Amino acid sequence: MKRIAISFIFVLAVVALSAQNVPQTVNFSAVLRDTTGNIMADTQVRLRLSFLEGSAEGQAIYVTEKTETTNSNGFVSFLLNRGMTSSGAYTFANIPWKNGDYWLKVDYKTDDMNDYRTWGVLELTSNFYSFMAGKANKLEGIDFYVENPEDGDALVYNSETGRFEAQALTPPRAPALSTVLEAGNDAGGMNISNLAAPVDPNDIVTKEYADSVYHRIVTAITNINCSYNGHEYVDLGLPSGTMWAKCNVGAATPEDRGDFYAYGEIYPNTNYSTSTYTGEQGDFLPPEADVASVFWGGGWHIPTIAEMDELRFYCLWEWNDFGYIVTGPNGCSIFFPVYNNENYYCGDYFYIRSSSVNYVLRGTCNLLEVMVGVGAYVAYPIRPVFIPENNN
Repeated sequence: MKRIAISFIFVLAVVALSAQNVPQTVNFSAVLRDTTGNIMADTQVRLRLSFLEGSAEGQAIYVTEKTETTNSNGFVSFLLNRGMTSSGAYTFANIPWKNGDYWLKVDYKTDDMNDYRTWGVLELTSNFYSFMAGKANKLEGIDFYVENPEDGDALVYNSETGRFEAQALTPPRAPALSTVLEAGNDAGGMNISNLAAPVDPNDIVTKEYADSVYHRIVTAITNINCSYNGHEYVDLGLPSGTMWAKCNVGAATPEDRGDFYAYGEIYPNTNYSTSTYTGEQGDFLPPEADVASVFWGGGWHIPTIAEMDELRFYCLWEWNDFGYIVTGPNGCSIFFPVYNNENYYCGDYFYIRSSSVNYVLRGTCNLLEVMVGVGAYVAYPIRPVFIPENNN
């Protein structure tokens, strides 16, 4: 296997101080050659770009991956932040470029490689900081001053200071009830009272009150201790209707990490290696090699890649000192616990295996990522799922 020598070119998308909106993207290009200098044409390569803060060994605040195939000249090119999945403390559009001192780590992997290799770490040039052009405080001779603005503020010209300054808009006031009655509308002879806390049959309520009641009802219904085949689950309101178990296999509570299983093995073990591995060797597990299906029964199964991705993209992931709270579109949550490993930054990681040998979800305090190409013999926790319509 030849080590790859890669030449990278960065082209900043059109940025001008007079533009109304600075495009939040950068054209990333690369030319692939092997170590003998030969062009690597028609070669598929997966690139992982990690933006580091502070130094070449700094913390990764934005990580994104892209698979491309080189053309006949060994050339690949794509726009960052366009149709790419990412992880980290920031989105690309929210990276605080004004702080400066950012670095880019480039990792690569081809089809004949099991793991990523690091090509190098680049210090970002001033081109990247041109994104701050969209936040200039003086345009075309017009001076404006913004201090501690709030959502909904507008720029209002102050003739005394000669500046446009941020000012809260005063919404138009609704007419008083007495004004309405004087206009001849007696509201059917009923009084309006207790908008925020109705008690009488003829009381009306605000939209805020009605929304709060609706939220309490939905939360109460979806957080009932529902169970299927004796195992509790939570309806997160996901588009596919997938129900996620509250606990890992072998765990008594959501905070318990449970048992660890190698891919396709249905019993936990204490020694995991290639010599002791006896599991299923295929890319996807049949029911008889699925721990959840074998021991929980019915439609319970280890999550597929699609079900894992739905959880990643449709839910809010919030870290605390003990793991991730994952909240679905309907406001209900499940919890993924971590286990301590002093060799890792932050000391704690959680892992959840999918039904594909090449997909494991991993997370810690500053990172949520998909691990690919992991060994089948490596053991991870299992969080079962089922879809009700498949069990009728």
